[in-house]
Amino acid sequence: MATAFPPPPAMPFVHPDDMPQLYALRGTGRCMEPVINDGALLTFDKEQAPEPGDVVGLVFSHAYAQRWGAPGCVKRLKMALPPPIFSRAFDGLVVVEQINPPRTYTFRTSDVLAAHKCVGHAEPDPDNKGRARFRLKQEAPRC
Repeated sequence: MATAFPPPPAMPFVHPDDMPQLYALRGTGRCMEPVINDGALLTFDKEQAPEPGDVVGLVFSHAYAQRWGAPGCVKRLKMALPPPIFSRAFDGLVVVEQINPPRTYTFRTSDVLAAHKCVGHAEPDPDNKGRARFRLKQEAPRC
């Protein structure tokens, strides 16, 4: 007898162009511990160019986010290889790492809309009376 499962809930999707220059997101999971703890509030800057070794927030395309099961991820950037200039038939690659357990992921650039540099841990701004505001608490985590 077959079992029917309800369809998964609609995944929230925000295009990187619609994000402010600086934004904060709460990380979930233990894959970057002990550098980033589960539930940490992190600040990302869209305009700072990430370099290998930086912690980045990857924003997936809507279609890839559905396959991955999340709109993006936070990992350490290992390298990004642009697509070859001689052919549009090939994607570039984005290679990232997690710490716990050590693992490397390789994404096609067509599946990643943006890689935003993590500029530090954040904390809610107590002077803002509950609105979604934050302030930088400490500099960017380095792995």
